[in-house]
Amino acid sequence: MHDLLGKIKVVSLVPPQLKDNGAFANNGAADTAGFREGLFVFGVGALDTTIGSTTASAALKLEECDTVDGVYTDIDGAALADAIAATEDNKLFAIHLNMRHAGKRYVRFNAPTAGDGATGANMCAYAVLSKGEGVLEETAAAMGLEELVKA
Repeated sequence: MHDLLGKIKVVSLVPPQLKDNGAFANNGAADTAGFREGLFVFGVGALDTTIGSTTASAALKLEECDTVDGVYTDIDGAALADAIAATEDNKLFAIHLNMRHAGKRYVRFNAPTAGDGATGANMCAYAVLSKGEGVLEETAAAMGLEELVKA
């Protein structure tokens, strides 16, 4: 077993999509049980407007909850410096989270929202959970993947 591969899981939080003037659809949460760290990644494509949390001008941030569909609260210090600008096309942004800092089982981005542009904002979000406890299976399904090729 590859030491690294056996201890990570990838979770799709927001599927790739284009949004203009509103909240992105399908904002999911990562179940962090059994993992000690997570890299929460926000990838953007072509932009002609900003992206933020709840509003297009607020910094993207993470929030947590004990249940997947409960009331989420902000995680202190788990926010980007500011909203993603309309000029920051084709970039990746991430928040590294120590799960001891989070404290609750489910973590997600707080309401990713696009501003009002001519076309809008292309983006997706996912989490790479790492330092899994115990021996984890090194299979596509166990790692949150559709397919895994080992070369």
